Order: sequence, then C-alpha cells, then structure tokens
Amino acid sequence: MMIKRKIYKSILVSALRELADQNYQERIWLNTGDKPIFTLSFTEAVNNVFDDALVMEALQAKRIIFDTHVTQTLRELHEATSAIDEFRPEEAIISDPLMKIVREKAAQALALIRASDGVESTVEIVE
Repeated sequence: MMIKRKIYKSILVSALRELADQNYQERIWLNTGDKPIFTLSFTEAVNNVFDDALVMEALQAKRIIFDTHVTQTLRELHEATSAIDEFRPEEAIISDPLMKIVREKAAQALALIRASDGVESTVEIVE
C-alpha cells in the first residue's frame, strides 16, 4: 500500500506568488514600506515551497503534484532556486540575474496549478 503524501496548496501558492513578484520582494524582503513589518526573505519563501508545503518530499518520492506539468515546473524551480547564493544581502539576491528564471518558473507553476484539475496527482492536495 502506497502512503499518499500531502501537499499544502495554500502555503505553496502563497510562496510561489512571493517568488514570482519582484515588486513584492523589494517591498517585503527589504522592508521598504511606510511601516516596519516582519521581514520575509528569499530563503523563507524557498523553504515555504519545498519544505513547509511538502513539495520536496513529494518530488523525492517521484510523486505527481497536481499533474506532470506542475511537477516538472516545480523540479525546474528547485534547480533555479538552488543556483541562487542565499548567503548574501536580500538586495543582491533580488537583483541577481538568475532570479529572473526563479520568477518565471514560480509564475509558470502558479499558472499551471490554477489550470490543473488535479486528476493526475498522486499526492493529496490539502487546501
């Protein structure tokens, strides 16, 4: 009997939105708004996608997340985020040319998730 792994969709979607949006990154990761707020970061967004939403566990187990297109795009996003040196100031991360790929893959994953009916999924999608 195969254990059905879970994916936390709301965490995943929220983190993908963050990784896809440079304006949000500049405002929140750099805390440039009028009121100081709890500052988020690239590392936290990546951890939200791959750890908190349980995506990495599903990818390692060779599960299908929503559908094969979403799964492949999340694999590509993982490769793209792994290429970013996270041990430097957020300004440097945001302006890194490799972040263009991260943003594109995150946006692509979001669009594919919205379009997917989830029928192919071999993980349980938890809202």
